[in-house]
Amino acid sequence: MTYGDARGILGDGESDELLAQLVSKAVGGDQAAWNQIVERFSGLVWGVCRAYRLRPADAADVFQQTWLRVLENLGSVRDPSRLGGWIKTTAKHEALGALRRGRRDQPVGDAELLDRPVDPAEAPDRPVMVAARNADLLFGCYASALRGGRVALGEQWPDTIVAGLEGRA
Repeated sequence: MTYGDARGILGDGESDELLAQLVSKAVGGDQAAWNQIVERFSGLVWGVCRAYRLRPADAADVFQQTWLRVLENLGSVRDPSRLGGWIKTTAKHEALGALRRGRRDQPVGDAELLDRPVDPAEAPDRPVMVAARNADLLFGCYASALRGGRVALGEQWPDTIVAGLEGRA
């Protein structure tokens, strides 16, 4: 089997006709035709990823995104014999996008600053946690007082209220 280059499938007429048939079938939803297109041009896409020296994860993303773009636009291909060039150009654009995104995602130079342990007294959720703990303590004290008052009031508190308070305290 021959593999694609920028001209299509090595630029011969028979292969160009076969590629045109594959594109037509793939546009019509033929999974086997799509698989053959991917098989023929995968080396080309990986070659672009290597040429741009992408990290493995970025190369995998570029590979996947390139094939997604090809699939989305396969119906608009006018000259299937030039599909290889179009795929290569698409892969280059995706690789450049990955490089741009990679520059934006660079961590700051001081890893020690990012990895330092956080003092529990400085934790951002500390005020909320302290307020919740204080509310629970206050409610527990209030519930105890009510239970004591219930006895002092001669069992006048409704059982549902007392049971709810005892369950929470």
